[in-house]
Amino acid sequence: MKKSKLSSLPGELSGGEKRRVGIARTLAVGARFIVADEPTSALDVSIQAQVVNLLRDLQRQLGLSYLFISHDLEVVQLVSHKVAVMYLGKIVEVGLADRIAGAGRHPYTRILWSALVEKKGAEPSRSRPAMSRGAWGVFDFEQPVHGCRFAPRCPVYEAQGRPAVCTDAATEPELRDLGGGHHVACHFPLG
Repeated sequence: MKKSKLSSLPGELSGGEKRRVGIARTLAVGARFIVADEPTSALDVSIQAQVVNLLRDLQRQLGLSYLFISHDLEVVQLVSHKVAVMYLGKIVEVGLADRIAGAGRHPYTRILWSALVEKKGAEPSRSRPAMSRGAWGVFDFEQPVHGCRFAPRCPVYEAQGRPAVCTDAATEPELRDLGGGHHVACHFPLG
């Protein structure tokens, strides 16, 4: 006779089952806003799809809101309506998911999504020029540079001749409204 999952210990559940139990526990207390930190990490692709579909169905049926934290850009684009991209603890771009994925304006955002295109083996979009990844050497994350934190790795900073405005502590780029709910923290946002 097959043992019921209700009597299973956590170590007896698969990764996907553990994620579903976590979601059920959250819903059991009536949560309407869920912080989901890497909810699909370490799951195989088919289980990831099941978890994502469950989250999307619950969002639609119950009107849930998520703060969805992930490094998996494909999943972020599937689940999110609005996306915030962070670099070294600072938000560098915020906007609608499709707009960020299709036309990111911060060099870091563009590099992230172009890496996804390369990973898929597709050709980069003609509307988005390919971005060099700059110098990705050793970086001291505990003592970021002044001004724009991305400057040491930014191909736009290099292409602009390393302007002082990018590394001046007094001119750290703030989020600017580009219209349509799209904000970017960059002195030289991409077109």
